[in-house]
Amino acid sequence: MRPVDPGTPMADAADQSAQAVETLDWRKFRRGCLYFLVVSSLVWMGLEAVHMTFPYIQPGSNIVTDAKRSWSLTHPLFDDDAKIRALVFGNSKTLASFNPALFDTRVAEAGVSGKVQSINEALPGERRFVVYLNQLLSGGARPTHVLIQFPPIPEDHELNWGEWLRHDKMMVDTLFPFRTMPRDFTLFVFASIGHGGIAGFYRESEQVAQQVVHDRGYYFLKGQSHFAGDRLPDDFRLPTDTPTKTGTRPIDTTLPPFMRLSDLAKRYKFKVILFPPTYRTGELAPAPARDPVEQIVPGHPEFVVLGDDYWSMPPRYFSDPVHPNVEGADIYTARLAALVAPLLKRDEN
Repeated sequence: MRPVDPGTPMADAADQSAQAVETLDWRKFRRGCLYFLVVSSLVWMGLEAVHMTFPYIQPGSNIVTDAKRSWSLTHPLFDDDAKIRALVFGNSKTLASFNPALFDTRVAEAGVSGKVQSINEALPGERRFVVYLNQLLSGGARPTHVLIQFPPIPEDHELNWGEWLRHDKMMVDTLFPFRTMPRDFTLFVFASIGHGGIAGFYRESEQVAQQVVHDRGYYFLKGQSHFAGDRLPDDFRLPTDTPTKTGTRPIDTTLPPFMRLSDLAKRYKFKVILFPPTYRTGELAPAPARDPVEQIVPGHPEFVVLGDDYWSMPPRYFSDPVHPNVEGADIYTARLAALVAPLLKRDEN
């Protein structure tokens, strides 16, 4: 067969036919992409709507975190007549050990004449707090004191776009906040068996969020307690305990998060107090006594270290290997109030 010469009517017809097929394929591709985007968007919106409609079908730690953050970032934290206004930060150990109502009462009994208000802003499983504190300050919170159980850590900063894109889990959680919903619902159904069924357990989870807000951030971690009376045996030990080793809380004043905290303290005129956490007796060796009890961080007069690096309490005051029970929280809070009260009394004058 002779080849078709370019420029002939037959060649032009062949070119037009090929172009028509190519145009049709491109239209099909664009239409398919559009359909895919529309369907995917509808599925995403549907799943997110379910996720937002049932906020209490998720782990208890998430319920507590969401309740505390959503309330604290949208409501006034302190009364206008409060003279001592304290925000307390830490992880779940702080969450379960610091009782604001008891702290305020004991500090007042120790001779602080002005109205005292404290709020437990500790979040479960979270050591970072500087970014969260900045959000609270930007929202209008004006504390006179910020109490922390641990110094700032290197990761405590706002992520830039490059860091966010390299952080796979955070990126996926942001794009698909409902991604754990099937797993959470399955666990929720099993957990509801002993709590009055699905509806009863959902109401119970909702009450947890309401109670956290009512108690100004304090929360007893009942779900992790597996011993009678929410009390560990006096001889309780773990293989990971190091009863001959002391722990420390080194303060690195060169870290950007520490410098950021220092800048915030100067700008908003509050004092930062590093206070002792509590551990089970035998979990660590007793901490060396700090002398003097109150020490200023060199070069940072707005930053005070109070008390020892940590305190110890017998296992019976813990509901699980890490968190104090209600009685332990009361003992710890009362001791902390006695430690902090002289400084607060001096600051109000």
